[in-house]
Amino acid sequence: MSPDEEAWRSVVTEAKQNLSLLEAQLKGKRFFGGDSIGLVDIAASMLAHWLGVIEEVSGVVVLTDEEFPELCNWAKRYVHDETVKQCLPKRDELVAMFSSLKEMLEEGETRDGFLKEAKELLPLLEAQLKGKKFFNGDTPGYLDIAASMLGPTRIAVEEVTGVALINDDDYPALSHSANSVTLLQQFTKPFFMAHWLEEGEVRDGFVKEAKELLPLLEAQLKGKKFFNGDAPGYLDIAACTLGPTRIAIEELMGVSLINDDDYPALSQWARDYVSNEALKPCMPDRDQLLAYFTKNKERYTSAVKAMLQQ
Repeated sequence: MSPDEEAWRSVVTEAKQNLSLLEAQLKGKRFFGGDSIGLVDIAASMLAHWLGVIEEVSGVVVLTDEEFPELCNWAKRYVHDETVKQCLPKRDELVAMFSSLKEMLEEGETRDGFLKEAKELLPLLEAQLKGKKFFNGDTPGYLDIAASMLGPTRIAVEEVTGVALINDDDYPALSHSANSVTLLQQFTKPFFMAHWLEEGEVRDGFVKEAKELLPLLEAQLKGKKFFNGDAPGYLDIAACTLGPTRIAIEELMGVSLINDDDYPALSQWARDYVSNEALKPCMPDRDQLLAYFTKNKERYTSAVKAMLQQ
């Protein structure tokens, strides 16, 4: 296997790990928000409409009915919603656009032209972040969600293609903002593996990796009730697996990563998240989560074993 093939396979594996977490969040629900479309559904809209087109053009498929039935059904409901339909570009137009883009990017000179154009625009984004942590200010907002392609997606693409656009030297503000948004994504793999692997040296390694990242999240909560401040926001929703989902999995697997002694702010945040009245209608209760993960325990443990062999 060539280095490019190995890097691409690693990206696909990580994408499927993240999709598994989203799949669990949709259990028994029509949308992430419950019976109606909410902020998380909008933030995840690329999975519903754009991903299928990109898969068709690129020939790489990661979202299938067999592996992710809940996500696939959610995507169908989302794109067929009468209100959403009015905001989505036509599928045929997207296929044509991405097919044309793929052909152009395969030509060296054309790609260089796009790189030059992108680098002319990046200083404008850098200027917007001057003196701010996120485009929205101290916490992520809609502009940060819209610019999320500059975070984990960009990092993965740069790793595979060898083309780097954003670096600390040229764009320090953009790099810092992207790294803040991707901190939770960086935690996803060690969190997933540490909880579902059988006891042993390999699991201990992932537990160690996860615990090296937890202090960074703990620090983000210093003096705050939620990552967003006094009320839950986008980062709190993105971190929901550290709340009710984590509590249920730890009870089932006998693994404990977060406790009051080591991570008091994260532990209190999890309790506040679970008890928040606005969030309660959007999350399954403890018994539902425990029943779901107990039923699918073998599936998850088999998945992490397969990931280790890749």
